[in-house]
Amino acid sequence: MLKIIKYFSLTVIAVILIFIVYIYSLTFTSHGRMDWRQAAFCKMVSLNRISEDQLTKMTLEDYRNMLPKMNLEQVFSLDTLNITSDSLPLFIYKPANLPNNAPIVIYYHGGGWFQPFNNLSNSIARQYTNCFKAIIVAVDYRTAPKYPFPTHVNDSYNTFKWVIENAEKIGGNPEKIAVIGESAGGNIATVVCQKAKNDGFTNIKYQVLYCPSTDIGHPHIYPSNKKFENGYLLGKAEVDFVNKYITKTSENGLNPELSPMLADSLSGLPPAFIITAEFDLLHDEGVAYADRLKKEGVPTKYKDLKGCIHVMAGPFMEKETKQLNDEIALELDKVFK
Repeated sequence: MLKIIKYFSLTVIAVILIFIVYIYSLTFTSHGRMDWRQAAFCKMVSLNRISEDQLTKMTLEDYRNMLPKMNLEQVFSLDTLNITSDSLPLFIYKPANLPNNAPIVIYYHGGGWFQPFNNLSNSIARQYTNCFKAIIVAVDYRTAPKYPFPTHVNDSYNTFKWVIENAEKIGGNPEKIAVIGESAGGNIATVVCQKAKNDGFTNIKYQVLYCPSTDIGHPHIYPSNKKFENGYLLGKAEVDFVNKYITKTSENGLNPELSPMLADSLSGLPPAFIITAEFDLLHDEGVAYADRLKKEGVPTKYKDLKGCIHVMAGPFMEKETKQLNDEIALELDKVFK
């Protein structure tokens, strides 16, 4: 019996060691070392890829439920409003002990302009609510392919104007607004800033762009677009899907409302915090946008998440996510004083 137990124990230890070595081996890439948790998540995702044919057949609710239910942080209050005649939904999150006249952070979710507000979006909004000393307003903007560009821009900009007009009614300050978004949401956040500037609004005091897409019109001029096109979560297949069903035409790809890098001028935009991930197809677009903001006189903070994939995705990065949110919160505290 002791021999059997010993053999079993040694077998289990050997399997564990082999697994550790295997995961460790995944961190070595031709472009440097990945964080082992990010490498493991990329491998998990690669085993369950969704084809373009499947994506085109999915309904809005299929997209909404693509991600499993997850543990959600509790927030003090959550209200849902429809703000337009065609029932554009907003979600208004508030933390506990929030004073009147509080700052407002408008959150634009990611998902390639074709995924609606979902479980992950809800989870992120709740994290922001409990980390930032602000009201979080999230919008479930309409998405492609049913609602192609520029619908998502119009919905998102209408949300910004609604917030200005109704800030006091929800306990917020219309002169203390920030925008934040990840991936496609980062794109939307800065497009809203550009449109607001062009229309003479000065209410937005800060923009946080997390792994943003900034130049759909010229993706191949950025080396990261080629380096990380396969095996790093966001890849060529997803970009091709976006180009086919969201961008649709080369003219749309050159529109600054889809490619904010192509705006005639970035001067006068709100101060920015741009975050990129080292192993992200969109990495170089984020860097280029940060560089151009700086050159045109926009105060810009930049952070690169070393060893990480697009939006630091995966279930293993809770500590790092909290640290990043705390860093964003510090920047918001500065501009909202």
